[in-house]
Amino acid sequence: MSFTGDLEHLPIVDVIQLLHSTRKSGTLTVQGNGRQSQLVFSEGYIVSANHSNLSVRIGQILVEMKAITPEDREWALRVQREAGDQRKPLIATLIESGRLSREDAYRGLEILIELTIVEILTWERGTFTLDLDNSVIADEYRYFPEKCHQEINLDTQNILMDALRIYDEKLRDGELADGIFDDEPAPQPTDDTAGQTITAAAERREESEKPVISVEDLGLDILDRIEPRIPEVFATLEDRDEAEEHRQAVTKFLPKLSPADQKRLVDFLTSYANSPDTKTDGAKVDIQRQGVVLFSQDPFTRHTATTACRHTGLMSFSSQSESDLVPILDQSLAKSIMPVLVLDAPDSDTTGFSPEELSDLRQKIRSRYPDVPLIQMGNPGQTMFLLQAIREGATAVLPKPDLSVGTDRFVDEMILFLEAFACLVRRLAAQPSVLAESIREQLSELQGLKDAPDVSYALLRVVRKFFPRTLTMIVSSRGIHVEKCLGFGDRFDSRPSLGFSFPVEERTALAQVIASGNIFFAESENHGLGRLFELVGAPASRRILLLPMKVRGRVVSITYADFGCDEPKPIPANIFEIMASQAGLSLENALLRKQIEKRSA
Repeated sequence: MSFTGDLEHLPIVDVIQLLHSTRKSGTLTVQGNGRQSQLVFSEGYIVSANHSNLSVRIGQILVEMKAITPEDREWALRVQREAGDQRKPLIATLIESGRLSREDAYRGLEILIELTIVEILTWERGTFTLDLDNSVIADEYRYFPEKCHQEINLDTQNILMDALRIYDEKLRDGELADGIFDDEPAPQPTDDTAGQTITAAAERREESEKPVISVEDLGLDILDRIEPRIPEVFATLEDRDEAEEHRQAVTKFLPKLSPADQKRLVDFLTSYANSPDTKTDGAKVDIQRQGVVLFSQDPFTRHTATTACRHTGLMSFSSQSESDLVPILDQSLAKSIMPVLVLDAPDSDTTGFSPEELSDLRQKIRSRYPDVPLIQMGNPGQTMFLLQAIREGATAVLPKPDLSVGTDRFVDEMILFLEAFACLVRRLAAQPSVLAESIREQLSELQGLKDAPDVSYALLRVVRKFFPRTLTMIVSSRGIHVEKCLGFGDRFDSRPSLGFSFPVEERTALAQVIASGNIFFAESENHGLGRLFELVGAPASRRILLLPMKVRGRVVSITYADFGCDEPKPIPANIFEIMASQAGLSLENALLRKQIEKRSA
């Protein structure tokens, strides 16, 4: 599996959660504003890192820790240079010479990981690329075999505090604009400033002060469960050269092409970002983030499709294992990302990709995810297979060039195929939902309503279009009173009011929504709705919606919704907020009119 995307579409925290939940190994490269950092994963756990600041290297960290002297570092670097291709990692050179203890070496690597995570968490603009086909691991880790199953004790709460501190300092110093880093490349700090950062990181590892902010508050509690097993394989972390990557892929996977045809294809892939057919339609406003999930046994198809998606503004995930698809689709939908599933052309010689196996997979996917767009690829001569795919629920089919048929027109067909692929997935991901279009009518209706029951019911019906179960909760000083329900069965839906009340528990998602007035759409084990679920039944997914409506700055009602027995799906949360704001304004205007009429009378 591999994927690429933009930090503005998918925050790095969500990427880490996806890697952790799918237990994958590989190297995550994050680039932005002239900087590049890398995090290395093994079975979903962070095990190594490469910091964007060239001064923050393991040798500098060990010096600042006072684990070695500057002279020791220079000696080790000189030994490495003299050894040439036979050189060992810096840590191994120092350990084997007796100049560095294994405990200090391991602690230094932990600090390097901590500093890199802190750095990446402060980035809000940039791109990320995950390479899971070729795991890139920092070579120093192979020198700690006895720690292969030992936990790396990264203090997640301290990491969060560091991220917030760095963010605040950059904001104070004018290096941030409206919460986003400026577009100028960040200058590389000197050894002195890097050393101060490293020293502070080492000192923080000795502190035991309890942070004032919780991990859960920032949605980063996933890092608390980092329990890595260090792999024995290793490689050197290198900078990405996109043109060279394309050249290597074409040479490796398409050796039958002539050098001239190989160059044409490489040139196209390298200049793909400038193709007018792949540029995002800036005039179109999408209500949800979009991504592509590619199921393919062909490494060149995965490479080119990832390139097409990256330069079309779409996140892309690729895998050749069917077991990866459900976790990826579930995680995407849970993050309000509308995925487009693309199935590669059948290949009877590859397990999982025979026509029969792909047919079974399509039916499973369509049964579990009826609303997810599905594209089936097919090679020349597979017309019957593609027609069957349409009959079984595929949203679209896409002919794919086949090099085995001939090389004369392959490059022309491949270029046209990639342009068509980008256009198709973009249109499918961005096509307006019929339900979303009806929101405009509901918004106009809200503006004309005058009574509180009518306003709350109109908002309830809007949310009901996206959720199987929804209800209205009235907020008062005595607690919550449940009014109208939809989707809970005749026993409850037939009543004008459920007539059920319960108190608001402190430090719950419900209490936070009432206090802040902000929408809540996430999974929560501490939702504060236990008594309600005892009556109406708990949903299969813990992902719920709490949509507050405010009148004169106070939350007066909350529209609750869940997915019942269904899987979570993307929702237009921003549209819901607009609707709730309009509903609150309609109530305020109605109250104001009544006050004026009363005074006039």
